Amino acid sequence: MSKYNRILHEWIKNYEKKDSLALVGNLIYKAMIIGAIQYAAATGDISRTECKKYSRMLEKIYNTKDKRL
Repeated sequence: MSKYNRILHEWIKNYEKKDSLALVGNLIYKAMIIGAIQYAAATGDISRTECKKYSRMLEKIYNTKDKRL
């Protein structure tokens, strides 16, 4: 597992656990993760398949957790 895979996986798991964050905090954290995914994909540090996998994981969490929007 590359450095970026490990970091992205950890950030997504933290996002899933953070129930105490305010809604705005959750959105900022999600935006940070999306930016990291895009940067890692653009630099070629993660493959397109991994990029899609992380994006789907993030969207699944968002749909189950932040339906308040």
